[in-house]
Amino acid sequence: MDTNKAKNAVIIMLVILNTVIFQLIRQKENTFTLTSARYDVILDVLKNNRISLLSNIVNTDFSPKSQLIMSHYSIDIIESMLPGRLFTFMNGTFQISVPRIDEPIPITEREAIQKCEEFLLELAETSGIDLQFTLVDTRPEATGFRILYMGSYNGIPIASNIIEFTLDGRGIYNLTFRLAVPEGFADSTHMIFAKDEALLRFLREMRELYPHNSIHIHDITITYYSTVDNHNEISPARPAYMVTFNIIDFPEGPLKSHAFIDAYNNRIITNIITNNGIFSFSF
Repeated sequence: MDTNKAKNAVIIMLVILNTVIFQLIRQKENTFTLTSARYDVILDVLKNNRISLLSNIVNTDFSPKSQLIMSHYSIDIIESMLPGRLFTFMNGTFQISVPRIDEPIPITEREAIQKCEEFLLELAETSGIDLQFTLVDTRPEATGFRILYMGSYNGIPIASNIIEFTLDGRGIYNLTFRLAVPEGFADSTHMIFAKDEALLRFLREMRELYPHNSIHIHDITITYYSTVDNHNEISPARPAYMVTFNIIDFPEGPLKSHAFIDAYNNRIITNIITNNGIFSFSF
């Protein structure tokens, strides 16, 4: 066993040990608030593994949470608003591509965001369904921008409700989206893992993927996500921690990403880790 494999094995053992200890503490305390002692422990563990938490964990509550009931969202209205070629993916994701033969027209970031906001407003007015979107990321393209929005419900982000615009001065020429309608929370609640436990899981996964890179965590917040099976059935949305981070030491510069960790089972949802802030849409 080489040195790197030995180090990774030790890290994994420490993660498992710390998780067991945290679970015992939670059972003993019977509380759902992250204590300062646990907060200090996770900071030390992350620091010893070249992972920096750049902002304080603001919400330390991990009380039991319900699933969010979701229903289908009709894409007919979007198709009527943006005529083009429709691509359908097995995971409930759609893409509309509008052919462009005229010359690209530059646009500023502010103008691009305004066009996206106008589209979302018209979508809500036409459909009668306000999905509540929040701007997540913008990235420059040749003469325009790719702009990503995430849905929310009562102020809580829904990671699986996403819509990404690609546009320039001519207008929107590509739209990728995955949408469902939140109907309300289920009556029953389930225990969730705390943020420090989720960060330990994040540590384990990232060290396997990027054993030599430093990582800067900007935020960890609770979101919800749902899945679509092969029969086009939508599952209730489950609570998940969204970790926003940069992977340092790349020749081309820091790699901005998001990772999602299921709050019920503390397992990472690797198929929705993003690349450069843009979602992969491969739920």
